[in-house]
Amino acid sequence: MLWAQLLEYFDTLLETGFTGTSRADYRGLHVLGSQYWLDVEFKNYTRCG
Repeated sequence: MLWAQLLEYFDTLLETGFTGTSRADYRGLHVLGSQYWLDVEFKNYTRCG
């Protein structure tokens, strides 16, 4: 799935230190990324919850 690939990309950025964000900030981005791509995957472009 596309969202899974995006999260793997975020994981790679974190590992390389490229993001320069704290782990807590990264985890927030990780969750938001999951929600966004799940919405797109199911053609639901409204932000849930």
